[in-house]
Amino acid sequence: MLADEMHWSFVFGVVTVYGISQGLGGAIWRVASDYYWKDVQMVQPSEAQVYQGITSLPWIVKPLWGLLTDVLPDGWLHVFFALLALTVGSAGVAISDVTIDACVAQNSISHPTLAADMQTLCGFSASIGRLLGFSISGLLVHAIGSQETVGFILSVGSVGSLLGVLLYQNLLKDCPFRNVLFWSQLLSSFAGMLDLVLVLRLNLKVGMPDYFFVVIDESVSQLIGNLKWMPLLVLSSKLCPPGIEGTFFALLMSIDNVGMLTSSWGGGLLLHILRVTRQDFSNLWGAILIRNIMRLLPLAFLFLVPKIDQHSAILPADILVENGSTKPCEAKTDDIELISLVNSS
Repeated sequence: MLADEMHWSFVFGVVTVYGISQGLGGAIWRVASDYYWKDVQMVQPSEAQVYQGITSLPWIVKPLWGLLTDVLPDGWLHVFFALLALTVGSAGVAISDVTIDACVAQNSISHPTLAADMQTLCGFSASIGRLLGFSISGLLVHAIGSQETVGFILSVGSVGSLLGVLLYQNLLKDCPFRNVLFWSQLLSSFAGMLDLVLVLRLNLKVGMPDYFFVVIDESVSQLIGNLKWMPLLVLSSKLCPPGIEGTFFALLMSIDNVGMLTSSWGGGLLLHILRVTRQDFSNLWGAILIRNIMRLLPLAFLFLVPKIDQHSAILPADILVENGSTKPCEAKTDDIELISLVNSS
């Protein structure tokens, strides 16, 4: 359906940014960075949390990149940003990410019935990229140490992520936002208890080896994570006013990134308070239990989510204006180009 309604450059941009930049590149970076902090620098878990949070700082300023995509003219400048994204690491990934997010948000407003399909394409591309990235990253890191097991575990987890995308596309994209978010958040808290089973060694009491259990745990966690994340992306893309899609969507995603940074640093502080170290995991169960309880807190704010299905428009018709006119945006029958990368003039 997307291939029929959207311009080829839009689909290509989504696959490139989500599949190669975020999925493949992010997977290789994660395994390598985890190996570096834990096995080369030998830092404590709480320190590793802080350092990993620092590396995510470029994602906090995503509204800046989004503002650039909205105020600069279409064409070669955005191509320059796409090329820059391949060379400047995390900041570059954030720039390319917000550019494609702006296009997804704009197309979600003009084609509200395809918003869920667009996010499915994004999630599918990212999952495939992570699957490939985690599969080869362990082998690459193996050249300097025996870490291929980590890459394999995460690659199998990416299969769970892919299954989550497919499950959302086939069963959940027609359900109301509130229902999907409620059950996915609840399942996320319950799935977190699998970590508690591993830490308390309960899996060994039923004859399940640690290695096999970790693979299942990672797969289930990523599957539920995608079920929770996909409707949030659809909702965010539908909330973006025309003309400032890049800035507004980046602002919403930056709020999430601030939450992730707070989670990383807060988790590091919690591990430090509970005296969890590289050699002592006796209090790790407490940190896991606190994390899973806090995952239930968003349910108290679920009433703020609109009572609509995922195919309906959210913004009032008088806001959906095009090029400053007073006429609401109407879905065009022509193919929609990747406006941030293709000059439509």
